[in-house]
Amino acid sequence: MKFSGELCLASTGAVTPHRTLEGEMLQTFQDTSDLEGLFCGVVATGDGGAVVFCWPTDSKAGEKFVRSLLLKGGEDLPSFLVQFFFMFVENTYFSRDWWNSLSQLRQRQLETLAAISNPYNRPIQFTRSKFVPWKITAIECVPSQNAILET
Repeated sequence: MKFSGELCLASTGAVTPHRTLEGEMLQTFQDTSDLEGLFCGVVATGDGGAVVFCWPTDSKAGEKFVRSLLLKGGEDLPSFLVQFFFMFVENTYFSRDWWNSLSQLRQRQLETLAAISNPYNRPIQFTRSKFVPWKITAIECVPSQNAILET
């Protein structure tokens, strides 16, 4: 997902998506041998950045989670991405200037997400608050073998 705008946040990590944004259960954690990972990161580009999600071609959980993010996000997609990183990825860094530009309410919303010790115990509920000055400019799927996600 390419975006224009200031790269004010960076994050990278791996998660095991348990629900879609609509609440559909993707996987349970009782049998850890079958968990499907979703890998993600924010990278800089010439005119902004990109959020990259990667998953094995046979992983249905990663595909369904990303699809739900794309379908539900719309214009809110940049803010949903920021909330996703604060909620699920502890390796998230941000600009002091960006943080200070947020209202106290927005800061508290992100602090609350970051403080969740186990985000897998609850449904995912993102607010439509605007957190970043990003505008999605392109969404691409680059499959390694077969087209999994159509955009």
